Amino acid sequence: MGLDMDAAQLEIVRAEAAAQNIPNIDYRVANIANPPRDLGTFDLVYSRFLLCHLAEPSEALSWMVSCLKVGGVLALEDCDFTGHFCYPPLPAFDRYVALCGEVMRRRGGDPVIGLKLPRMLIDAGLVIGGVAVAHPSDVDGDAKLLNALTMANIADAAVSDGLASRDEVDQLVAELSQCVHDTRTFASVTRTIQAWGRRGYPSSAK
Repeated sequence: MGLDMDAAQLEIVRAEAAAQNIPNIDYRVANIANPPRDLGTFDLVYSRFLLCHLAEPSEALSWMVSCLKVGGVLALEDCDFTGHFCYPPLPAFDRYVALCGEVMRRRGGDPVIGLKLPRMLIDAGLVIGGVAVAHPSDVDGDAKLLNALTMANIADAAVSDGLASRDEVDQLVAELSQCVHDTRTFASVTRTIQAWGRRGYPSSAK
């Protein structure tokens, strides 16, 4: 089962699943602020870049745990903005990272929540099964392009919040786009923390 609050995104993944002849996935529109309670339980629950946007991520995590079968696994991936890098240093890159993090914080999110995932899993009563770090980076290609696209995506929010002028965000998008094609510059997207935990058996279980 796949859940998303964006019906348009679900239509895209439905089409992709159909193209790959994968008929056994049920996609539903759902909002984590009011999650469905009639889904049953699962062997695996997976969330990627969701908790960082939530004012109360522990509530969403508790709901995910409630969707696990005994012995089931909850796998999480989320961001750690302290891991961004660009070499040689590029002021537009540093400004983009700062703006992106501040826009997230002002909307109740947490741009470094990835660092907290292992403890959150433990606090939720799960047994840690593993942790890892993914850090896409490149001298050209999609990793660098994502920074320019993300800056364009948050531009309206940065302006409306008074964090930057329209001229500044347009200039940042232009410089980050130019950086994509500069193979002398090595840059990353956000560092991604991956952690998973298992729901244990009740202590009275034999």
